[in-house]
Amino acid sequence: MFLTADELVTLTGLRRPSAQIRWLRARQVRHFVNAAGHPVVCHSWVSGDGATVTPLPQRPNLRALKGAA
Repeated sequence: MFLTADELVTLTGLRRPSAQIRWLRARQVRHFVNAAGHPVVCHSWVSGDGATVTPLPQRPNLRALKGAA
């Protein structure tokens, strides 16, 4: 269901959770951060070959709306 800690290290090449989170965000890999501050990635969000990831949904540019009202 979720990648193990070792699988996250293999995916990111990093051991520290904060560094893993930065790596995942930079590559728009879908994940969430649990209450302990560790990234959690579903197996279904990462392909079996490790080359394809399900990107994070795009967030709207709220700054573009500033002053539009």
